[in-house]
Amino acid sequence: MYDVIVVGGGPAGYVAAIKAAMLGGNVAIVEADKFGGTCLNRGCIPTKIYTENVEMLEAIKEFSKRGISVNIEGQDIKKAIKYKNRVTKKLVAGVEGLLKSYGVKIFKVKATVKNANEIVLDNGEVLSTASVIIATGSKVSKTDIKGVITSTEALDLEEVPETIAIVGSDFIAIEFAEIFNSRGSKVTVISPDDEILADIDREVATALKRSLTKKGIEILTNEEVDTFAEADGKVIVKIDDKDIKFDKVLLALGREANLNGLENLDAKIENGFVYVNDKMETSIKGIYAVGDVTGMDMTAHAAFAMGEVAAQNAMGRKIKFRYEASPKCLYTVPQVASVGLTEEQARKSYNIKVGKFSFAANGKALTESATDGFVKVISDEKYGEILGVHIIGKKATEIVNEAAILKSLEVPVDEAADIIFAHPTISEVLKEALADVDNNSIHTPKK
Repeated sequence: MYDVIVVGGGPAGYVAAIKAAMLGGNVAIVEADKFGGTCLNRGCIPTKIYTENVEMLEAIKEFSKRGISVNIEGQDIKKAIKYKNRVTKKLVAGVEGLLKSYGVKIFKVKATVKNANEIVLDNGEVLSTASVIIATGSKVSKTDIKGVITSTEALDLEEVPETIAIVGSDFIAIEFAEIFNSRGSKVTVISPDDEILADIDREVATALKRSLTKKGIEILTNEEVDTFAEADGKVIVKIDDKDIKFDKVLLALGREANLNGLENLDAKIENGFVYVNDKMETSIKGIYAVGDVTGMDMTAHAAFAMGEVAAQNAMGRKIKFRYEASPKCLYTVPQVASVGLTEEQARKSYNIKVGKFSFAANGKALTESATDGFVKVISDEKYGEILGVHIIGKKATEIVNEAAILKSLEVPVDEAADIIFAHPTISEVLKEALADVDNNSIHTPKK
């Protein structure tokens, strides 16, 4: 009899298993595929290896200004894929090692969740448990049309397509747009929305769109793809009765919950995802769900947090998941990151004050030739609560962690602005933006 059985070994699942074991639980985890889930094998880590290549190539363009001569022979895609596979293999092995170190029993087999107390393995074995944590993740939609690929297939694409359409405008779509652009593909992003990245602050999204367009990436908004077809080795994309030919088409229209193994459960499903409350419990007492399968926040760091919350509640504690303090990160060049409400969202419920500071006025950013971008802080006018922080610029995905700490601890904007930041650092842009909310930024000209 187990205290907790976790179904799924991705970021949410393996963290939940380890946390429950830390709390003294007798824990098992069931994973039919590789540990690490989408993040380690098909998402966060593999794509970041490629986006890091983009950043390196961008940096090399600045070398001549610094008196450094470099000869670039281009990208060896096959070698890049091998490097990606080595890194992911190492991390997957590390996850298994962690689980074993905490005494978590590992079952590498498919499973069906029968109820809150029984898990049926495909080999016929039935496991008994006090609680179940579902962490089955998400999957991409596929099509049988030749030349139309998913993000998973794009990771191992050895040939660089001369032309590629990326259908979608979320984080996955935009990161792959830069990856293929850096390899020499003519990239066209086709967005069904009014703009790209509908969930981020409009001012930041507009700045990023300018950057992408400047690099030669074509962005079509308010465009619905009617049909795909294959002809003469090309993919025909029909938009508004016009046929446009591409060598490849990458579908990046979001992900759907992986509900395999949950068919016997009468759990509440909303918009195709498993419903959970703020304790990560489903509509069935004793069964929790975490990560992508909930559709709440399909990022690995949110999955980590959900896993810890569910594990603690399954072990008798009472913990809530704090969605509002979970950052969003986009690994383009420049990077984009945010936490909390956008300016548009904040204005609907609050009287706000906004502070901004440019990377171009930051000493360390100048030394690194990283002057594109800005930090924007949104504060409640009455109490000084930090409602949101939005960043576009180098190391934005690192700086946002500082903003997330301030928001999580509910530090008022005036107190946050008084914190001493190391100099010279790029993260000083955050300090100056915090101070600018009350017109106290020392390095901003008098208004």
